[in-house]
Formats: sequence, C-alpha cells, structure tokens
Amino acid sequence: MTLLDIALKNVTRDWRTYILHFVNCLFSVTVFFLFCSLALHPRMSSISMASTLGLLTTLAEAVVPFSPSDSSRIRKDAS
Repeated sequence: MTLLDIALKNVTRDWRTYILHFVNCLFSVTVFFLFCSLALHPRMSSISMASTLGLLTTLAEAVVPFSPSDSSRIRKDAS
C-alpha cells in the first residue's frame, strides 16, 4: 500500500470533512483577497471614517478576524 493509496482512502472515507475544510479555506481566501483589494485601492485613502463606507469597513475589520473558521464545529462529531 503506497502513500497515495492511504491518502485516497482517507479522503474517500471522510469526504464530508474535507469538503467543509475546502469550502472554509476558499471562503477565507476570498475574504482576504477582497479586503486586500479594497485596502490597497487608491480611492480608499480618500474615504473619511465618518462616512457610511468608512464605518462599514471599520466594522468589517473588527468582526471578520473573530468569525468562526473551524469547519469541524459545523458538522456533528463523527465518534
């Protein structure tokens, strides 16, 4: 039995966990890319913090780091 066979057997046995992990990683990378694109955009430096967009950006910066990122809590424990 090769390492590839062991890995494929593990993935096919626990495919739900791997799908949740993949979706979680995809969402995290998407949110990170969105924030980096917005933060580095030249027109974002001209937005005042008193405006609605400035307040929403500040709120998002405060909420997103504390959002749950552990996909194992989403599904019930397998044991």
